[in-house]
Amino acid sequence: MIPLISNRTPIHAVAIIVLAVLALGFGTRDVLAQSIDNEILSKNGKLTSQQLEEVSEFVSEHADSLRTGDAEQVERARLELFQPTRNPSTTKSFMLEYSTIVIDQLRPIVTGDDTLRAINAIQVISFLQTPDSFEKMIDLLDPAKNKNQTLRLAASGLVQRMAEDIQLNRGQVQFATRELQQYSYSEGNWMIVLQEIEALGNLSLNRKIESDSRASALKAQIDTLGVVVDRIKNSEEAAPLMNAVFRSLLVFRKNQLPELGANRKLAVDRLAPILRKINTIASDRMPSSDDGDLIASFEGAENVSSTLLSVIDNNRG
Repeated sequence: MIPLISNRTPIHAVAIIVLAVLALGFGTRDVLAQSIDNEILSKNGKLTSQQLEEVSEFVSEHADSLRTGDAEQVERARLELFQPTRNPSTTKSFMLEYSTIVIDQLRPIVTGDDTLRAINAIQVISFLQTPDSFEKMIDLLDPAKNKNQTLRLAASGLVQRMAEDIQLNRGQVQFATRELQQYSYSEGNWMIVLQEIEALGNLSLNRKIESDSRASALKAQIDTLGVVVDRIKNSEEAAPLMNAVFRSLLVFRKNQLPELGANRKLAVDRLAPILRKINTIASDRMPSSDDGDLIASFEGAENVSSTLLSVIDNNRG
């Protein structure tokens, strides 16, 4: 049984609870009967009014279970709503229409007061893997509009996963990178900031996206890192964000460093100054000795920054 989440639940406990829910995923269960006819799933082009009504009734039934059902009913509804996304007959045109219906009918659950039901609902939305569902998930990261920090944390993890292989056009990538950057600039939870930076990194590696858009996402990732570092420099209260900086540098060193080989100007002109600033901050603003985890992040960020700077310097020629 997953414990209930309240406003008094410590954020680290919230993170564990959220990760436990997300880890449930959708499993590998294929025991559910397909509830939408294959003729509808496999259709290319617009669905007829009758077909749209059938799909809408299917979604409505399971949305009701997500909203009011017990734990077993919620799990089954989640799985049922997910099934069309796994059927090999499902066409892209069906998914676009299905996505619109699902997002519309799950919206009251996502914006409701029950956080656990909302997390189940956004899991369904995230597995649609459509541009509309990606945009909806990113909208949930706005701390000015979505005050539910737990839901933002869950949404940020799902956005990071979606960014790995979602298919987007140039305009959609521009929207995603712009919004992810903007929300990370005002987000106070370092775990959410980390997921937002990594989502940008995943977009930069996503081969379903055009190369110039991937390059734009990489630039956005580096610029976002720079803004987060400036927040740490300018405010002692922002020091915990170094946890996000350190962990994002580790991932960057593993995944994005090869991409910089083809873009030395970006590495030299934009990334290197940020890395030097991290080293200065780590040296001048080391937190008190009673916070071992944060000290480890400051020291780790300094070490990784130095390593990356050496790589950049060695590749200057």
